Amino acid sequence: MSLELKLGKLKQNLNYYMKAIQQFEALQQLNKLISQQKTGSPDEIATRLKISRSHVYNLVEVLRDWGAPVKYSRRLRSFFYSEPICLSIVIDVKIVAQDVRSSE
Repeated sequence: MSLELKLGKLKQNLNYYMKAIQQFEALQQLNKLISQQKTGSPDEIATRLKISRSHVYNLVEVLRDWGAPVKYSRRLRSFFYSEPICLSIVIDVKIVAQDVRSSE
């Protein structure tokens, strides 16, 4: 494989991982605001998180798929959890040296 092809593949993989990290960060921010019942309307939270309104709904669906009881109150103008939850998203990246992997 040529160096140019390897670099292209590396860049593609890096973009994929960066987008995944951005998604997790948006989920963390959304979770915090939902927990505090301070999301505002879907349009307001989209502006606050610098994402589209449809992306807000996609993130809410991810939380629901994970089992989070997310509801929306027009009176409060906020998403909220109908039951207390604890959400923890941890990203752990490790680089393993070549000589360490070969000895395992």
